[in-house]
Amino acid sequence: MNRRCFLGKGLTATAALTFGNSWAVDSYLNTRLLSSAVTPLKEGIIDKKLFAGGWKIRAMNPGDFSISGINNAGEWLVVPVVPAMPLDVLLHHKKIDQPWKPFGTEKCFWVSENDWVYLLDFSVENLSGEKRLVFKEMKGKVDVYLNGNKIASHADQSQPLVVDITGQLQPKNQLVLHFSKAAPVARADGKEISKRAEMGNYLGPYPMIYTSGIVSHVIL
Repeated sequence: MNRRCFLGKGLTATAALTFGNSWAVDSYLNTRLLSSAVTPLKEGIIDKKLFAGGWKIRAMNPGDFSISGINNAGEWLVVPVVPAMPLDVLLHHKKIDQPWKPFGTEKCFWVSENDWVYLLDFSVENLSGEKRLVFKEMKGKVDVYLNGNKIASHADQSQPLVVDITGQLQPKNQLVLHFSKAAPVARADGKEISKRAEMGNYLGPYPMIYTSGIVSHVIL
């Protein structure tokens, strides 16, 4: 059962989650409560880390991603707290207009046409024992890299991704998530299939907006 409590002006939502036969406690921390890149999660002898802060994100043209040159890639935007989608981060940094403003949605179409890369540098003190990365929910096609090595691919938002990384951690680590372009590829006849029929009666955005990114918690 979820439990909620108020701390100052911030809301901390706490939920008990089961991973296999062990229990962990998730804490969703908003920006005002977040004080470190890694928040410890403890219940009994279980010690887990919630990767909520310390992330940064950037857009890339489809096909330009290279894990070997990721640290030399252009402008990165700080992510206030994860989970967050690219649109959330862009709004936070005032890189896009509010979608409700006139033509605000149309100005966001470019977000769906780019790849998006999340990057997190983190430290681990205890390298012994079994280690797993748990991605509770991610949207879109994503490749996961740890310390320059590809450790997983995922494309099913309805299922969490759990990766055994026992023996792969170092005192200092880098986690990279590469989300492929969310908008579908144009059809063979050249027509952009992400666009609605101009004479259609659909009341949503024209063209459609496709999204990808981290939807829920990332836990070590």
